[in-house]
Amino acid sequence: SLIGICEIGLVVPHVAAACQQLEEQYSIPRFHKGPYLDDFAVMGGADGLLIISKEGRGWVPTGQLAQHAGGHVVVERSGAEVTIPI
Repeated sequence: SLIGICEIGLVVPHVAAACQQLEEQYSIPRFHKGPYLDDFAVMGGADGLLIISKEGRGWVPTGQLAQHAGGHVVVERSGAEVTIPI
């Protein structure tokens, strides 16, 4: 079993639109330490981060191109579970 996960990568076609949706629909904030770029952004906080990458961007440290894999992420916000399609 897992105790926690630090980061989950989400590959999207439009980073800014995905980040806006995460903020507005799921109340997930931009990570205060950033970065927030056109092709890469970090959302969340000390309890867990969502790494938002544009499809086709090289993934650090391997350089492998980011690909959308589908699925969903379940996060807990203020004691309630929220399912986010990815």
